[in-house]
Amino acid sequence: MDQEETITKEEDIRPEVIHLDGGAIQTVEADQVNIHQGGANRIIASGVDINQGGAISISGEVVGMNRSGALAVQGQTISLNESNTGALISDTATVENTGIGIAVVQNAEIQNSTAFILLSRQVNGDVETVLDTRGTLLAGLTAGMTVGLLFLVGKMIKGNR
Repeated sequence: MDQEETITKEEDIRPEVIHLDGGAIQTVEADQVNIHQGGANRIIASGVDINQGGAISISGEVVGMNRSGALAVQGQTISLNESNTGALISDTATVENTGIGIAVVQNAEIQNSTAFILLSRQVNGDVETVLDTRGTLLAGLTAGMTVGLLFLVGKMIKGNR
């Protein structure tokens, strides 16, 4: 194999650090990704730092977002400040002045933030939720029983014809 073939293989190219200042990128995979006033569709990195930017999907060990947005964020340690995300999955999350759709977190430190659904083993701080862990379980149980009763009634009506 000659030198040209070696450097064009995708699996052989993994930069250590990517800095994006403005603009957008489709998919980025690196050890560290830093974005300032820019965006990406998909980010896969050990460390991710986004300031006034956004992404559709972020997967990293340590993720930090400041005044940014993302559709889905997954990581071991996530820090969000004045940001918004649709879904968050993490071992540890520190969240301040942030809006979250669905959060699944082992340990959460939350200040002045809202979450539609929050599933967490431990929560410290001030968070406003529509459904917490208990509420989500009750809503699921109620929905399951309602659907089951509707099927039962439907079966009984069809059986009488």
